[in-house]
Amino acid sequence: MKTALKLLAMAFVMLIGTASFAQKPKPKQQPQHKHMNKDSAFAKVSKRLNLTAEQQTKLRDIIKQNHGEMKALREANKTVSKEEKRKAVVAQMQKNDERVKQILNEQQKAEYDKIKAERKAEMKKHREARKAEQKKNKGKKKSSAPAETKPENNEGDTDEDVLEEGIL
Repeated sequence: MKTALKLLAMAFVMLIGTASFAQKPKPKQQPQHKHMNKDSAFAKVSKRLNLTAEQQTKLRDIIKQNHGEMKALREANKTVSKEEKRKAVVAQMQKNDERVKQILNEQQKAEYDKIKAERKAEMKKHREARKAEQKKNKGKKKSSAPAETKPENNEGDTDEDVLEEGIL
């Protein structure tokens, strides 16, 4: 009888222990990239540009409008060539850039241009590191598919260069 009680108690403890570990709480997902958290990026840019509350409100409206227009561009340009898509995106980014600059004073515009240049340099560094990693892995794995090349625009910028220029 004692051994049966001990076995029953041990089975009960094991059952409770297993059940408690079966459902681990999901960890809070962190953004994969530091620029993925839009609110913190907005806060950093706002602080660095020393935006007033009114400028912040206007900037948020510009960002929302740009996101809507970019979404509409993606929907409308599903059947066009990559080059036409790229041109449309570049035009939209320039339009958005002008909207942002309209709400900034001269000092803020200069800082905004610095932020854009820093972002471009950061993305170029990231892209070069990624290409170096791909080149290193290319020797290890032989792929039967040819490497995809990106078309370049007149200034020698690739599609990635063009798309990384936007900071907001």
